[in-house]
Amino acid sequence: MLDHIRVASLRGRLSFLASDLLEGRDTPSRGLDIAAEYIAAGFRRAGLEAAGDAGSYFQTVPVIRAAAAAQEFRIAARDTVLSAAASDLRARAADPLTLTDAPVYKIDLADGAAMRALNAAELKGKVVLFELGPGQWDAEAALWTTLEHSEIAAVVVTGERGRGLIPAGEDVFVPAAERPLPAVSVTATEIIDFCQSLKAGGASNARMTLRIDIASRVEQTAKNVVAMLRGSDSSLNKTCVILSAHYDHLGVKKTPQGQRVFPGANDNGSGTVSMMEIAEALAAMPQPPRRSIVFAAFFGEEEGLYGSEYFVRHLPCGRQATIADVNLEQLGRTDTDKGKLADALAFTGRDYTTIARQFASAATLTGVSIAEHAEVGDDFFARSDNFSFATAGIPDHTVAIPAMFADYHAAGDTWDKIDYPNMARLDRAIALGLIRLADDAQAPEWNAQNPKTAGFRIVAIPQYSGTSKNNKIGQ
Repeated sequence: MLDHIRVASLRGRLSFLASDLLEGRDTPSRGLDIAAEYIAAGFRRAGLEAAGDAGSYFQTVPVIRAAAAAQEFRIAARDTVLSAAASDLRARAADPLTLTDAPVYKIDLADGAAMRALNAAELKGKVVLFELGPGQWDAEAALWTTLEHSEIAAVVVTGERGRGLIPAGEDVFVPAAERPLPAVSVTATEIIDFCQSLKAGGASNARMTLRIDIASRVEQTAKNVVAMLRGSDSSLNKTCVILSAHYDHLGVKKTPQGQRVFPGANDNGSGTVSMMEIAEALAAMPQPPRRSIVFAAFFGEEEGLYGSEYFVRHLPCGRQATIADVNLEQLGRTDTDKGKLADALAFTGRDYTTIARQFASAATLTGVSIAEHAEVGDDFFARSDNFSFATAGIPDHTVAIPAMFADYHAAGDTWDKIDYPNMARLDRAIALGLIRLADDAQAPEWNAQNPKTAGFRIVAIPQYSGTSKNNKIGQ
């Protein structure tokens, strides 16, 4: 089975997926749609079952691309009224917004107890205000998950780092995977200092006036591509393991050298073709693993994990029957910022679950090591599609080479720089580990001894062991 994973096949797949024809696979775009059809064709070739909408290989999702601008910003409290200039503001919104003296609710990301105590009723109708500081990406990501389930009026982020949350120009929204919350970042020092002085919660009685206009708005669609290898055990095959990768990238962008395609060969063409190659190899087994395996290629990771968020809300096996996700990212470049890194894998959040331990012997048998202290470690856990599964309580990791590479998010991330023999060895280790995970009667678990898993364990539910009207493969 492992011999099915071939260097030439990986090179052939990736040279197409990262070609200029696909124009960087932006979400949404013509190039992304071509890539989706190509991935689906690979699943058909392997003989895998379609696991998307209405018997197809696709989950088709509405996407909005909109350019927003904050035209008015004023905050008032304790007889102080401050306004921000347009140059100090960035906005993201799918629709125009006008608020006048809306109540403000301040959140301290460093206060874990207060974060856990947040509830939708308390936030309803308010402008949620927080400052994003160094090392708070995990807390910020968890907060957005809470906010999307509330009826808040808007989000305001202060601090220079907050600009990173609000892109300049257009932004993408996927209403089927999120509530498109209007948000504004503010970098004016006077306003940052004033907001820092406000008490957390709504005790300050601060009020905010805010107006956001929409300069452009386009509605299109994007697709997750989903296939299934049905398990061989009549009971365990009603449960699923997911092997996933995002297939989108950054599209065409203006650079000092003019308009350039950002081909995304390593990020994340490498993960996508690895998933396709592993899927074809497992489909060729005389007898499949005991559990079913779902192969999923996601759109919109670069825009905010949108494809995986939608997928987790529309799981082919249902939530209870989905026991794990192994997500593939950046498996092709061995010329890293830490030097040559061959025959090595990293699991983001390595000690968060029992999954890495289940892959350890498979890695050893194929001559691959699993890094204990990878540069791509805990800090990266919330930065790829695995995080969508984690917020639903599903044990998961992203698997990658243990360090970053020079052409990350650059036009130079091309298919000819990939170390294909090394990627094939890594794929064989992943394939063998996936088989063992899918054959194991014991489902993986979150590590209760690691405090970083507390939020994920709260939403985790027991392993499913029967049929369900929400479980497509149990019917």
